Amino acid sequence: MNVVDCPICQKRFLLGRSSMLWFGNTDHGPRALVECANGHQLIEDYRSGQTMVAQGPVEQIPARPTSQTQPC
Repeated sequence: MNVVDCPICQKRFLLGRSSMLWFGNTDHGPRALVECANGHQLIEDYRSGQTMVAQGPVEQIPARPTSQTQPC
């Protein structure tokens, strides 16, 4: 779970796995493309702790499956 402040809604949301569209370690550090409860796409920058509104096409890095999502 993760908490994000949506600058468009001006509200704080608790995000689950279904809200994370992608996660990756980019040249700018770890970042994730997430979606708030109202459908706004946001970029979470984990190095700086900032949340930015995703504008234009975003390079999508597929989320890496975890042991919890793989079959036994």
